[in-house]
Amino acid sequence: MTTEEQAQIPDNGSKQLTDLILKGDHENAARVAVEIVTKSGSANDVVDTISDAMNIVSDLHEMERYSVAEVEKCENAAEKSLAAVRPKIKIDHRKIKGRVMVSSL
Repeated sequence: MTTEEQAQIPDNGSKQLTDLILKGDHENAARVAVEIVTKSGSANDVVDTISDAMNIVSDLHEMERYSVAEVEKCENAAEKSLAAVRPKIKIDHRKIKGRVMVSSL
């Protein structure tokens, strides 16, 4: 998601969560993340919002509008939000396929 696409985020709390992550407000971001899950029942939507917000942070950092310190604040807010909803994340094990190959030269 680019910075321009931020305006397309639905206003069901996701925009508010994105704004809080972009500001680095970890306390309120975690609170809003829990509120979104309580209202919608889907923690996976919150995970998508957190991911989208961090993509915006990455874009802003690449454009040199966010310093490393600001990125770290955003990262902390994203981590706190994710930790707040982690117990409610649903994983569909049927969709997870893969093999791990470990080798060395």
